[in-house]
Amino acid sequence: MQNKIPYGAVRNAAGEFVRADLAGVSAAAAAASKTMPEDFRVSITNAPGNGVYPISSFTWLLIPGKFSDATKRDAIKGFVTWMLADGQNYAETLSYAKLPKEVVDRELKAISKISETGRPEWQRQLRQFRARAPLRARALFCPACARATKSPA
Repeated sequence: MQNKIPYGAVRNAAGEFVRADLAGVSAAAAAASKTMPEDFRVSITNAPGNGVYPISSFTWLLIPGKFSDATKRDAIKGFVTWMLADGQNYAETLSYAKLPKEVVDRELKAISKISETGRPEWQRQLRQFRARAPLRARALFCPACARATKSPA
């Protein structure tokens, strides 16, 4: 859109031919929000409805549910909350479609569940594995463990 490259209309799931615009992408997101699961795994490509641009997609952020560092957790929660609130006012000037209210509300709910834990789960599991596995077995399964411990053959 910014470079004024010519493009044509595309037929959507409702059978109408629509040209790419930000409103059509927002409409696709709104249509998909009705069936969006709790983990947000949904495609808005070829979503049903009038005015929906069929070649649409979300931009994804993968955010852990738990953080071992409260400062990082708070910074990420604060930034994403801003993106979903005041940041939406900048979306269209940056050629991004605004998120529909239904999607924003679900995302804010998910962000509120991000918590702090003393240690990431994978570190706890690794510590338990190392405590149970003899030195020689660890070397067989984990080359990094073998280098770190230099276990005898």
